[in-house]
Amino acid sequence: MRRPLQNASGANAGTGHGRAGVAMLVGEGVAGGMHGTIPRLDDLDATHNLKVNVDFRRVYAAIIDDWLGGDHTALLPGSPFAALPVIL
Repeated sequence: MRRPLQNASGANAGTGHGRAGVAMLVGEGVAGGMHGTIPRLDDLDATHNLKVNVDFRRVYAAIIDDWLGGDHTALLPGSPFAALPVIL
């Protein structure tokens, strides 16, 4: 995901890498729909990035635990995480 605000001018104008992004899971074994909320462009964090509302490690925890049958606590630093309910 890119930052919502331009961070330079002239020939260097553009947007840098931000903090929030999107993840898409596709297939028969996943819970369809949107999980989380749409970030607001008028409500940024202290560093002018979109606010993260779903930690990506919750998605990884779901894939590792519920899809692959593993244990995310052995793989993800800072574990445990509440697996996002995306795997059917």
